[in-house]
Amino acid sequence: MTVGSPNMGFTEIPEGGCQKMNIDKGNKICSMERGLLRSLLFTDLLQNSISFASYFRPADNKGEYLEKSTFLPALNNEKPTDKSGQHKERITQLNGLMLVQFEQDQIIFPHESETFGEIVKEGDNNKLLNLRDTEWFKSDQLGLKTLDDKKKLHLVSINASHTEYSDKDLENTFIPFLKT
Repeated sequence: MTVGSPNMGFTEIPEGGCQKMNIDKGNKICSMERGLLRSLLFTDLLQNSISFASYFRPADNKGEYLEKSTFLPALNNEKPTDKSGQHKERITQLNGLMLVQFEQDQIIFPHESETFGEIVKEGDNNKLLNLRDTEWFKSDQLGLKTLDDKKKLHLVSINASHTEYSDKDLENTFIPFLKT
């Protein structure tokens, strides 16, 4: 089970400090801050020292992501490694997998990444794809399609902010899944 995890990475950097200070998202200082951080995320220093940097997966630069990201492309079998077969084998042997996304998540963008959705570049535009519409899923790179075909993949959406699940969610969703 993953709960609010950036399984397919994050495409944009949250407003963070600007949001907390109620500064307009279009503010030049906030845009510069996010732009600077975005430009540094693929540096060796950040990739090797700040965990969230290795989850950055921009829609407009998949080549740099595949080349320089130190964690997520290998974990999701987006680039070959000596463990690629092991990842898929382990996933397909699960008795079940529940992926939980939070509809009002302000930390992970897009929040659909929590259920392996992604943003892809189409010409000059970005398009949001849900898991089952991605080429990555259709080609069964990680084994999620195999699980889905066996009715062992459970996608859950909670209408709340990042990891703000309720006791009711625990009792009615998480615990019954864990007991199966």
